[in-house]
Amino acid sequence: MRTWLLGLQLWHVLNNAPWHGSTHLNRAIQGSSSAAPTSSTRPRLPLVTLAQVLALRGTLDLSNTFDAAVFSTATMAFWCQCHLSEVCVTSMLNPLLHATWALQQKSGKMASNITYHSFCALSMKTSPHGEEIRWVNSHCHCITEWAFQNHWEVNAHVPPSGHLLWFETISGNFMPMHKAWFLDRCNKVWLSKSLAMTSGHSFRIGGMTHLLLLGVDPFIVMAQGHW
Repeated sequence: MRTWLLGLQLWHVLNNAPWHGSTHLNRAIQGSSSAAPTSSTRPRLPLVTLAQVLALRGTLDLSNTFDAAVFSTATMAFWCQCHLSEVCVTSMLNPLLHATWALQQKSGKMASNITYHSFCALSMKTSPHGEEIRWVNSHCHCITEWAFQNHWEVNAHVPPSGHLLWFETISGNFMPMHKAWFLDRCNKVWLSKSLAMTSGHSFRIGGMTHLLLLGVDPFIVMAQGHW
């Protein structure tokens, strides 16, 4: 309720409309919080930090087909504020839901001479009909642009019909990146570095928080996160 009302208040601010809901709506929020059952809340999730992404860069074998796909997935989820279900497979690969190499991708330079890349996710949690996932070259040590290009080169034998984050196995077969495999590999690295272990949604939270702390305009962060 609090988040929904903050969004409503933001609409009034943007449209220069008076907002009269502060006092009595605060009372309603307090009352609903007291009346809500314990089962209606969940503990706050930890967020993925830039230090954790850098730890992946320094620990993973980025010439290995699987690790290259893991790092590309991590940077994409972090900088693009993706749900892991939008870039990973949770059960079986579905061409109607998951992006493949055959889908149209865009690359280029903006007016500021910064390079960008994007592809279309066929189905997203907040948009069942799909959205464009995009990133820019931020010249960081763990940028998505470099990670994605490296994955592309290391897994160059993946067929066009394959998942965008497919990787080649030791036996020469191709497998899509599964969410469970990805999180297991990340958490093993972080555990070895005494860093916090996290869940999938932590990438989206961490990426959003990092961009805001960098001073990126909240509306750009909202557009990047498809809010």
